[in-house]
Amino acid sequence: MPSTITLTSESDSIQYLCKKDKGLAKVISLICPISYQPYRDDYEFWCMKLLNKCFRLRQMLRYMID
Repeated sequence: MPSTITLTSESDSIQYLCKKDKGLAKVISLICPISYQPYRDDYEFWCMKLLNKCFRLRQMLRYMID
């Protein structure tokens, strides 16, 4: 099982993003801490990306037709 990564408002990467974009800083302050599990392999990652793109395209086409 992959390990869980937790990002808090004190994380270097989060602080960098907050300094670059004040709007994003507000959103991050609402949802922090952020926890996620990285994908175990590239194949799983790209399959999920492709499925998400297909789903979004299908939803967009359905919206345009209706």
